[in-house]
This record gives sequence, C-alpha cells and structure tokens, in this order.
Amino acid sequence: MLRSVDNIVVVLGYDAERIRDTVIDEFSGVLPDRVSFIVNTDYDKEENWLSLKLGLDAVSLPVIINEGDAVFPSKIIENMSSLRGNILACKKSQDAVMKVSVNSDGFVEQMTKDPLPSFYGDYIGLCRLEGPLPEWKQKKYYEFDLIATSPFRVMEIYDQPFVNMNRQIDYLKALEIYEG
Repeated sequence: MLRSVDNIVVVLGYDAERIRDTVIDEFSGVLPDRVSFIVNTDYDKEENWLSLKLGLDAVSLPVIINEGDAVFPSKIIENMSSLRGNILACKKSQDAVMKVSVNSDGFVEQMTKDPLPSFYGDYIGLCRLEGPLPEWKQKKYYEFDLIATSPFRVMEIYDQPFVNMNRQIDYLKALEIYEG
C-alpha cells in the first residue's frame, strides 16, 4: 500500500519526541524516506484542527487524512485511494459518535456529535480531501470546516472493523484489528 503514497506526514503533540523515536524504532526498515514528522506545540491548547492544518501545510492535495486514534484495516485506505473527490469513510451505525447525515444526492449534509433523529452513520476518522482547503472557522472539530467548504461523499466501510481509541477496551479492540 505504501507504494501508492507519495508522502506521509505524522503530526505529533504530547510527548512528541518519544512517540517519533518509538515509531522510527518500531518501523525501521519499513518506513520509507517519504515519512516526515511535524510537532504541534499547541496540542494542549487547541483541538485537532490545528494539527490537521499543520499537516496540510506540508503536503499538496489530494491527501488522505487519518486521525491518530482511528484504527482500521489498511484495505479501507486502499479503497479510498482508488476514489476521486472529497470523501468521508463512514460505517452505518445507530451508535455513532460523529454522526453523518447525507442528502438525497449522497453528499454529506451535516456532521455532529449532538443527537439527530436520523443519520447515515459514524465518521471513522478517515477522509480524502481533494480540495479546496477549508477556512478554519470552527476551531474545534475540523470536520465541520471541511464539509462547509466542499461537498463530500460517503464511502461505506461495510463490515470492516474500526475503532476510535478512547478507552482501555478500545485499545484491546485495536490490537485485534492490527494483529488480524
């Protein structure tokens, strides 16, 4: 899969040096020389929109954005790489955290963590951005600025497993996905 990727930018925050060193040690020989690290020194003052902005400043579009706490099989990224346009990876679920609703044309209409009477599913923390870059207005959830700037379609991940690691149990599920 890495052969189809021009650059990998990893944006680090808390304990950046230790994490960078661990990634380099664990993946030496596997990480291509196309991997670079950027440090968000304001990680504790801002939401993840700033990390995304720093990463986007270092690359050209199109780009695939993968949140650091989102774990899923690489097949999902491979599928997304083959598509064109702005795309959010979602899983149909009534237990969604970041709820996504779509209009009758299949474009994302709304994203929210608030209750919605009906919605498509859960955004899994993976998207493809072809452009344009958003104006950073929300300064909270970057996703809201993305969909306000450009139309996004949904890529359904169907039965592929995924987890956003927020709790100890999520870490154990992530290990199952990674080892599987």
